[in-house]
Formats: sequence, structure tokens, C-alpha cells
Amino acid sequence: MTDLAVPPPGGLGPRRPGPAHLPAADLPARLDEADGLLVTSPERSLHLAFRARLDAARARDARHEALALTLMGYAQYLLGRLPEAQGHFGEAAELARPLAPDAVHARILNGQALCFMRLGNAGQALECHMQALKLSESLGDDRSRARAMNNIGVMLLDLREFEEALRYIEDARTIAGTLGLTEIHFSASINLAHTLQELGRHAEALELNRATLPDVREAGLREREALLNSNLSQNLLGLGQHTLALEHSDAALALREAVSDPDNLCRLLVARGRILTALHRDEEAHAALEDALALARTHSILRSESEARWTLAALLDGQGAHREAFEQLRLRDAAERQLMREMLERRTQRMTAQLQLERVEQRAREIEQRRKELQDANNALLITQQSLQYYVQHDALTGLKNRPAFENDLQRALGAVTDQPGQAPGQQVSLIFIDLDHFKVVNDTLGHPVGDELLRQVARRLSAALPPGGVVARQGGDEFTVLLTHGPGQPDGMTLAAQLQGLLSEPFDLAGQPLVLTTSIGVAVAPQDGHDVVTLYKNADLAMYEAKTDRNDLRRYTPALSEAAHQRLTIVQELRSAVQSGELLLHYQPIVDARTLTPVKLEALMRWQHPVRGLLSADRFIRVLEHSELGYGATLWVLRRALTDLKLWRRRWPQLQVSVNVSPRDLARTDMAAHLRAILDDVGLPASALELEMTEYAALSDVSWRPYTALLEEGLGVAIDDFGTGYSSMSRLAHTPARTLKIDRSLIQRLSPEPEDADRSGQIVRTLITFAHTYGLTTVAEGVEEDWQLALLSSWYCDLIQGYLVARPMAAAPLGEFLNDLLEP
Repeated sequence: MTDLAVPPPGGLGPRRPGPAHLPAADLPARLDEADGLLVTSPERSLHLAFRARLDAARARDARHEALALTLMGYAQYLLGRLPEAQGHFGEAAELARPLAPDAVHARILNGQALCFMRLGNAGQALECHMQALKLSESLGDDRSRARAMNNIGVMLLDLREFEEALRYIEDARTIAGTLGLTEIHFSASINLAHTLQELGRHAEALELNRATLPDVREAGLREREALLNSNLSQNLLGLGQHTLALEHSDAALALREAVSDPDNLCRLLVARGRILTALHRDEEAHAALEDALALARTHSILRSESEARWTLAALLDGQGAHREAFEQLRLRDAAERQLMREMLERRTQRMTAQLQLERVEQRAREIEQRRKELQDANNALLITQQSLQYYVQHDALTGLKNRPAFENDLQRALGAVTDQPGQAPGQQVSLIFIDLDHFKVVNDTLGHPVGDELLRQVARRLSAALPPGGVVARQGGDEFTVLLTHGPGQPDGMTLAAQLQGLLSEPFDLAGQPLVLTTSIGVAVAPQDGHDVVTLYKNADLAMYEAKTDRNDLRRYTPALSEAAHQRLTIVQELRSAVQSGELLLHYQPIVDARTLTPVKLEALMRWQHPVRGLLSADRFIRVLEHSELGYGATLWVLRRALTDLKLWRRRWPQLQVSVNVSPRDLARTDMAAHLRAILDDVGLPASALELEMTEYAALSDVSWRPYTALLEEGLGVAIDDFGTGYSSMSRLAHTPARTLKIDRSLIQRLSPEPEDADRSGQIVRTLITFAHTYGLTTVAEGVEEDWQLALLSSWYCDLIQGYLVARPMAAAPLGEFLNDLLEP
């Protein structure tokens, strides 16, 4: 390893003539290398600049010698050696004075200002920054101008004049970003985030630091990476996210050796102490704060000393060490007083030079305004055209492509699956149609702003999960589409759709509350499922509609879906006519006591008196009805009709109840409970007269029962139908408001009359009855058709039975006669 010479403290001394050690043409490259290493390796930069200074001196190249001394000054400053830095900047200024003004002069002034500010002389610091700014304006040197404005902002930040600091740093960052000045842009971004943090705008500071960190890490700027992690930990601490704050603190601490600025290291240790205190890790917090105090006192960093003592006092007080806490507060007050004295002195110095600075700034603003007006005049038309083009092609809410732009992409992609010459063989295009289940419930319960935020989060997840070449768009409402071109051996549309469905099933954070979303997804693939945009759209939509009948499902288009869709459309049109013409009617099936055969409830069953196909049972049309716009209206009609009939029967049998089937889609509506209350009030029956019946799958879905609280307290019944068909978790069932468990008829039908032939169905039925009774549920056996089935069920203490053994479903008129015959002796 080569041993590098260290520059002597007093500089080079008198220069002696002699041959050039390095060709003059190579000096700029050596200096550029030293400049590039300033932030990542100040020691290495110092040695390179020192060698370049020797060569420039031998070559009698005053400008490059001045630049080398300037870089040496910056390196010493970054290493915390202020006297040496001041000496190098002073020598550079002397060398540069007879030369024509250029960027080197501005850079020397900036360096001198930094030293003055660090030494507490804000007046001289401001004067140097002012001269640098004025010089950069006269030269048209935006790099120097951005550097000066950034440094002025840092000075104002140190004086705690945050709003004004914000303006300077934002301007510096804008200039650096426009010109691609990476190092200045990084510095300004970090300073801007620090200012936002001081203003209490923690979320904005967090976002800016997070955006800057990957670029800094990629550039290999380890000290800035450590500083950013330290700042992120403070942002997250301000937002109360202590665990995540500690992760960034750990990351910053891992880079501690790269942090040469003691002020930054102090801030890191103080923030770490505050985070550990919030996490109740007192010993570690105490150690971090003591380290911060030692460093702050060594380097006279009063602000960090004050913050460390304040946090340490709170920690000690919480541990009962009141005397020690009081001592820390006393010392903290002393540090605060000293800090205030220094602050007032610096502000006084700053105000002395303020008037002159304002004049320079006014001139700079005028020059910048003229330049900007000229630039705006040249670019206004182009910017307007680009903006219009963007909004024409993108969704305003999510930023995704809109439907017309997506269809254009799809049209182009379909060219890859045609038989045109030159197209890749075996290429396919998948169109994925995504619909968010129950999105209306989110809007109705949480509000449209929350619904909009959910759509934005969905858009971000879809965009992040897209493979190369994939396209995602918002079709409108709660529908999204994804385009994927794939060849042999590559993941296809169904694979991607399954991945997206899994990704969207992970909880979303909305208004501070987790929300689990399900999706219905349809997939159509070209060329198999269509060669043009219209056909592919139609077929993907059909597949999605089929998936939506069960919710949270994924379907691939098949030709059978087209026929099924046509049949559904026909049924919906006929149902609409049936509702208007009164073709829908109710039949009732009695539910009786298993021991006395006394009627307890009546299950209302919808029937359709079809003008051509005759009387149709519900299983022929109910699924289509529930998923059409007619479904909810039909449910309300059934409830009103059944309760009206029940009121007549209850005049003679006052304890009789009616049970009505409802879907989870109906229950999830925010207005269902209010409509139910209105119907009960209109008919004049109590809530205890009604039982809502649903399948076990529906009962265990994510239905909120909160709107039904009052009705449940008044006796509204809830029954779980078809229990035992394989969906349920008994532990979850115990937490539903159900009071009745209806055992599925398939289990009853598999029972055997001979004990020795008893199969697993008998064991299951007995277990279900025992389970129900354990949780205080009433059991109903469905599909009872034989006397021996009744005898078995009675011996197992089943409460109620329903089936052809008692009666088939019948209309209201014959049901009244049946009840008379059954109940009269």
C-alpha cells in the first residue's frame, strides 16, 4: 500500500522554481478526481489535492494551485479541522485575487463562509455568501449560485430561521436538479428534509429522505447514507413509528465510522437515545445519550448537548432517579442559556449584513426572472402539449393509463399474435379484468375520500407487480385491466392474475384501519379467445362476471361462458317482467318441534310462476336474481310479504316465526338494517317474529353486524342454513349472532336406520347437535323424510325438524288449513 505524503500544517512555504512534476494538461484530471472524492473520502481527496498543488506550484499555474488549495480547505472542513481549512482558503484567496473572476473565486468564498459559520461568526459568513452569490450571478455560473444558496439556507437553518431557510434550500435544490448537479442536489435535499423536520412537517421530511436514500446509496456516499438514515430515524420518531425509526438508527450506526462530522454524529446518538427511551430500552438509551453528551461537550455542540440532557433527564425521572434528573435539567438550562446567547449574537451579525444581502438577492431574482421568462416562452407550447397528452391518456385519480390509451396498447400488442410476417411464433396476449368486490360498501361506510385512497393503493400495488412489458389501466369505477404479452415458457395471464389476486388480498391501510379486499378476476387470451380488442374485452368481462358470482374468484374465459351469459341475460329480462307482473310468489315449509311436531317456524321460499315453464323453484333463478340489480328489491319484497302473511297467522298462533333467506350481499348494504326496521314497523310485528337465514358460507363472510345491534337485542333471529357442507370453522361460528343451526339435508339423507350400519354421517350429525347445544344454539334437521330419521334425531336431542315428513312447501292458503289440522286435536 503506497504511503501518501501529508500536507504540512503551514502550507508549502516559499515556492521555488523548478521543472514541472506533472504535465499541466493532467492537472484538471487530478483535481477533478480530488473534487469527486470530497464527500466519499475526504482524506484521500486531501492527499490528491495536495499532490496537485505541488505540481501546479512547480508549473507556476496559479489558477489550478488556487483550486487545489480550495479543495484542500473543503477536505479539512469535512474532517472537522477548521483552522487548517481556514488557512487553505486564505492562501487560495491570495493566489486567486490577481486572476480574472471565475468559479474558483465563488467556491473559495463559499468555503470561507462555511468556516466562519462553524466558528460562530454569522456576519462574516453571510458577507462571504453574499459575495459568492453576486459573483455567480455576474458569471452566469448556476453551479456556484446553487452552492451559495444551499449554504445560505444551512446558515439560516442553524440560526433557526426555518421558513427563510426553506426558500433558499428549495431554490438551490431546483437549480441543482435542473442542471444535474448530483452532489449539490443531494446536499440540498438532505438540508430541505432537515428544515421540514424542524418545522414539524415529519411526513414530508420522511418522504423526501426516503426518495434521496437510494440515489445516495447507489453513489456510494456512505457519510450521506448514514446521515439520511439518521434523519429518517428522526422523521419516524416524530411520527411515532418507533420500531421503524430504530431500524434506520441501526443502519446509521452501522456506518458510524464513515461519519466525520461530529455534529451529525451527535444528532444520530441523541435521536437514538430518544427512540430507545420511547421503546423502554432504558439501558441502551442511557448509553447512547451519554455517548452523545461526551461528543457534544468535546466539540462544543450546545444544541445536541441540550437535547441529550433533556432526554436523559426524562429517562432518569422515569426511573425514579429524581436528583440525577434534576442535575441534568440544571446543566441543560445552562447549555440553553449559552446557546441562546450565541444565537442572539449570530442573529445580530446576520442582521447587520441583511440589507446588503437583500439588494443582491433582488438583483439575482430579477436576472433569474428574465432568464425564466425567456425559457418559459421557448418551452411553454411544448409543456402544454405534453401535459395535455398525459391527461388525455391517464386516469386523473390513480395516474394509471385510462381505457382509450390501454385499448391502443392492446391493439398494438394484438399484432404480435397475428400471422403477420416477422412476428414471434407462439406469442400470446392476455387481458386480465379485475373488479374489486364490495367496493361500494367502502364508499358508503368509510366515505368517498377513503374509497379514492383505496383505488390509489390498488393502482400502486398493481403497477409494482407488473412484469417487464406489462400494462395496467383503470377502466373506471372499481375496475382495472392488465395487459401481458408472453411467449412459450413464460408466465401466462392466469399465473399473473393469481399473483395479483394474492397481492391485493393483503391488508390495506386506510384511515389508520386495516382493510382486507377481495377481487373477482377474469382472463381472456389472444388469439384463442379473440383477435380484436372488442372481442377480447367482451370475453375477459364475461370471465370476470362469472368469477363475481362467487366473489374472490379467478376465471379463464371459455366458449361456454358466452352461452351462460346469454342465458343469464334472458333470465334477468324475464325476471324484470316477472317482478312487474307479480309472477313471483312465496311458498312456506313448516319447521316443527322434533318431539311434539308443533309448528315453531315457517321458512319462506320464493317461487316463480313462469308463464311458459310453470312453477319454478328458487334454485332455478335465485343466483341470477341475487347478482342482478333486481336482487335487493326482491329481498325486501319477500320480507314484507312473509311478515304480512305471518301477522295473519299469529292472530291464532302468536309465537309463530317466519324465516327468510338473505344473501351476504344484502346484509352488507348499509341501508339493510334501516329497511328491515321500516318493514317491521309498517307491518306491526316485533323483531323477534323474524329470522334471517343464510348459508354457513355467508354467515362466516366478512359481514359487519354492527348496524343490526338494536334489532338483535330485540330478538331478531339469525339461522345458519345448510350447515356441515364444508366451509365452516366452528370456532368462528361461535362468534356470529346466530342462534339457530340448520344441519344440511345431505347429512340427514346419508343416515342409516340400522345402528350397525351407522356411518360417518351419524357421527357428524351427533357432533353438530352437541356443538350447537354447547354454544346455546337451537338445531334444525333439514330434509327429514322418514319416521326412523325423526326417531334417531329425537334420540340425539335435535330440537326441530323440517322436511317432507312434515310437509312440502305450500302456498299461504293451504298452509293455513295445514296448520289448523296439525294444531287442532
